Amino acid sequence: MKKLSVGSMVLCSILLAGCIQDREPTAKGPQPEHQRAKTDDETIDYLIAMLHREDSTKKNGMAARNLATFGVKAERALPDLKKVAQEHPDSGVKLDAEAAVLVIEAAMEAAP
Repeated sequence: MKKLSVGSMVLCSILLAGCIQDREPTAKGPQPEHQRAKTDDETIDYLIAMLHREDSTKKNGMAARNLATFGVKAERALPDLKKVAQEHPDSGVKLDAEAAVLVIEAAMEAAP
């Protein structure tokens, strides 16, 4: 048993040592346009479109939750979020959309 424990510790030490080494960066040039960071407006537009995707309720809910993080900036998403909150077939997505509406409206009320 002791040999097994010592052997396991040695093996783990060797494997972890390989994780610590500095690696050469894989990027060889500037980032492609489609991988660059988007502006808030572009991201909000993308998330609004994602709200209406019919192939993934997981992405619909994720879009609603992410829109809420933009607060006042996501005001233009309110009609879409309200529609999803009323009409989406998945109750989890409905709850995500309702919560996003509440968060955005609260941010609008708190804004000067």
